[in-house]
Amino acid sequence: MNNRKRGRPRISASKKHMGSSIDSFLKKEGIFETARAKAIKEVVAWQLAEAMKKKKISEADGRAAQDEPDTG
Repeated sequence: MNNRKRGRPRISASKKHMGSSIDSFLKKEGIFETARAKAIKEVVAWQLAEAMKKKKISEADGRAAQDEPDTG
């Protein structure tokens, strides 16, 4: 019996990680920090959007809340 998953080519352990990492490539190009900052920003924006969807809050609701005076 064949244990491989259907449609997936078999990859030997020695060929699994060929070449350099994306981090080392970005560092070599001099854009690692910029790319990292952008990736973090995109993840935070996605997480915020998901949390807003879960709580059924729109962007307009968030802007309106900022405009309300603080009563505390």
